[in-house]
Amino acid sequence: MLPKAILIIGALPLTPNGKLDYRALPVPIAGARDSAECDPPRSALERELAEVWQELLHVERIGRQDHFFELGGDSLMTMPLMVRIAEKFGVPIHVSTILTNPILCEMAADIERLVVDSARNVAVALDATPAWQEETGPP
Repeated sequence: MLPKAILIIGALPLTPNGKLDYRALPVPIAGARDSAECDPPRSALERELAEVWQELLHVERIGRQDHFFELGGDSLMTMPLMVRIAEKFGVPIHVSTILTNPILCEMAADIERLVVDSARNVAVALDATPAWQEETGPP
């Protein structure tokens, strides 16, 4: 198990008895990062995918080099992610795509390829003339 957030503080707060004061510890914010760390999404597709991640992971800022699983995603979140991607972009995505390309820009590139391939397949299907029409002409 990996922690969702790590917070570095100067010193641990202590009670008057010298014990750790758990109530005085600051609460880490999951997904909080330095603004310099976040390389913002570049394309429209990356921005839309980042919005999906924000909704699922409850993280404010998503950068194009962010890793889905390092931001708090887990195997149980892959199914809702697949469903939202299919709804938003109109292409089904396989769980292996999420597992092998969990970085936002890489996942966006895979989705873009799927969208282009899907459009190409539809165009080929629409342009295909049945063999019976080629031989005999229109009925």
